[in-house]
Amino acid sequence: PKQRNIPQTTTSNNNILNTNSTQPSFMVHDANIARRKVFISYRKLDKDIVHPLKPMLSIWNNIANVWMDTNLEGGQHWWNTILREIRQADLIITALSDDYLDSIPCQREYTYALALGKTMLPIRVGTLDYNRVARDLIQIQMIDFLSNTQTTLPALYKAINNAPMSPPLPDPLPIPPEVPLSILVEVEELANKTHITPDDEDKIFGRLFELINGNNDDERTSAQKVIQKLQARRDITRGFYDKLETLNIQSTRNSLFGFFRGRRKQ
Repeated sequence: PKQRNIPQTTTSNNNILNTNSTQPSFMVHDANIARRKVFISYRKLDKDIVHPLKPMLSIWNNIANVWMDTNLEGGQHWWNTILREIRQADLIITALSDDYLDSIPCQREYTYALALGKTMLPIRVGTLDYNRVARDLIQIQMIDFLSNTQTTLPALYKAINNAPMSPPLPDPLPIPPEVPLSILVEVEELANKTHITPDDEDKIFGRLFELINGNNDDERTSAQKVIQKLQARRDITRGFYDKLETLNIQSTRNSLFGFFRGRRKQ
């Protein structure tokens, strides 16, 4: 299919993500509606849009019991928990964006869900190249969560309400995907390659951006060391070098902000 360029909006959250306790008028009060356990697969870079979904959907507790990864940090226990929740879910909402498609954990989440035969509901939460979306997802009618219209929430409610229950788990279960490498390990492996391609540069920049703007001071310090190591190489492009320098400056500012914020709390 041809790529559809839909401009990203920045005002949608204010209007459509209303988490007031009053139930919306479009909700159907029907005791026969089956309550679904919903797993939301998303990229943490999209958290400002996705996180408000959980309290909003809690208002719809006649149809949805929502689970999403908001507190887990990583590692084998974290990954086992995510895979267990996917297996137990009746419906998988994939919050799609270009950042989501770049994420190895997100790729493994939706690939595992598809292998389990789970019912999928894709929603668009950021800029998205539709040509990159997996065929199994692009064939499902997608809800544009950035459209900022009065029909967005009713459409999401209707989609959840009408979604068929996932079939029983296959027996035997598909082999579970391996735990993704931490972002830091992944970027260090890319940075240590004998030859860094332009695609590698894009991936490294994206991972470093996450680390620099995260809340973990140790990872930010490690990311700065990776940046210095990369800038010492002679096989990276000038544009990539300049982008790394921008990240380096940003990292220093973030570290200072974190330092003074900690001083104010004392």
